[in-house]
Amino acid sequence: MQSSWGVFIIISQLELKETEDTEDYKFYELRLLMNQGVSLSLGKSVYHKEQQKMADLIRSYLNPRSHFGAL
Repeated sequence: MQSSWGVFIIISQLELKETEDTEDYKFYELRLLMNQGVSLSLGKSVYHKEQQKMADLIRSYLNPRSHFGAL
């Protein structure tokens, strides 16, 4: 993918990370890890299944020849 500045952006990995806040509520954050160590958060949710589904859809878009895989 090429940005409007002429720089190529390579998404190298998807990460679904579980975190807890100070009141022990669990959140699931989906992040795109890109070239040069840059990461982009796609938001947090308390719904793991929702975040996993989003990760699977993104993965299938990035690599349509592969089947959904686990994070």
